[in-house]
Amino acid sequence: MPLVDVNAMLAAREERARLQKALLRRFSKPLICFTLNIPGPLKSDPEICRAFHRGVKLLRNRFTILHEALSLLDTGCEAIFVVEGDPVRLKIQCMAIEEADETGRLYDLDVLDNEGRKLDRPHPRTCLICCKPAHECARSRAHSIEELFRRCMDILRRDRQRDTARHIAQLAQRALLFEAAVGPKPGLVDRLDNGAHDDMDFFSFLRAVPVLSPYFEEAALIGMNNGPKDLFPLLAEAGMRGEEAMFRATGGVNTHKGAIFSMGLLCAATGKLYAAGKPFAPDPAFSLCGHMVEDAVKTHFEGLTPENAATVGDRLYLAHGITGVRGMAAAGFPAVTKVALPKLRRGLSMGLSLNDAACGTLLSLLCVVPDTVFIGRSSLSRWQALAAELSELLSEQPFPGPEQLDRLNQSFVSEGLSPGGCADLLALTLFAHFAETQGC
Repeated sequence: MPLVDVNAMLAAREERARLQKALLRRFSKPLICFTLNIPGPLKSDPEICRAFHRGVKLLRNRFTILHEALSLLDTGCEAIFVVEGDPVRLKIQCMAIEEADETGRLYDLDVLDNEGRKLDRPHPRTCLICCKPAHECARSRAHSIEELFRRCMDILRRDRQRDTARHIAQLAQRALLFEAAVGPKPGLVDRLDNGAHDDMDFFSFLRAVPVLSPYFEEAALIGMNNGPKDLFPLLAEAGMRGEEAMFRATGGVNTHKGAIFSMGLLCAATGKLYAAGKPFAPDPAFSLCGHMVEDAVKTHFEGLTPENAATVGDRLYLAHGITGVRGMAAAGFPAVTKVALPKLRRGLSMGLSLNDAACGTLLSLLCVVPDTVFIGRSSLSRWQALAAELSELLSEQPFPGPEQLDRLNQSFVSEGLSPGGCADLLALTLFAHFAETQGC
């Protein structure tokens, strides 16, 4: 990107003043003039332009705009908005935007009244580095231009990370909501019935999923800013806060404890790929999940004894060597990459709805995954018999219709069976599908 000198900046300022006068004559309404405070000769690059467009979007949502003029120049990005409203009130709102977060501190939002008079701030802006009044630091040259520019770029980088982390969290939230809605799902809560559960319903999931979004965002940021082997302890700590939020939302019902573990890993892995400049792809993302937890999983199972086996999964490992979701995570969730995603893609390519393709995908998972929730409610031999039965069914009907699914659901409910582990894997599959097809 080209560097600009003082003469170019002065010329841009004169042109901006000329355009402001023209807009005031035409509309006789207040103006909001938006630029970015970027010290130094580099005023425009992809990072700066991204922050500018984010600010423009924010202003469009916040104010009643009658007209706008945008310029993307080497001397910096500029926007002038003709707005409806009281100038003093507009200035207060603009100051709130400038002070809302560290990115807002880079926004320069001038308000001109109907006569073109610029409204002053009641208190000075603070320095980006030392938080003293900015004009004092500028006058004394307390900080070098290079130092200030690096600080601005750090702020913009973190802002971009937060935007991406929010997007990743939205994908996770969508995947969990879609998984909850998909139906009929034998033995599981869906939009049609409660399956084999008498402690929760579809609305329990609707209450829980939104409060988990901040956790998934935090997980993505953890992935962006830490090495693979440092991630799991940080995720575990964040996951505890996610669990507390879930239990508060559901009144103590465990709707998503397994998903907090598995989806948190996937959000962190997606964040790690983003930080490396790589788009989401299932194989590397799930492989990263394995790298994050393999040491912790190995330590967990090596330390298990009949005395400290605290969960159904722990007891099944001691009795049958079934490693459950921990083992699947350490292996990189092969049931998702090798079974579920290909099955979902196949169903969608056949023209099936996402709901119907996902129902068939769930059954395929149950054929190959020794689901500890299902086995804990029955036995290993019952799952083995079911897996054989479903394999035969799917060889004839890869995507069974609602009548067959209803019959399976009635059978599961009568026995109190629920494949909750496979439901979490279906949610991971949906996340991967959304991230692949909608970008991440």
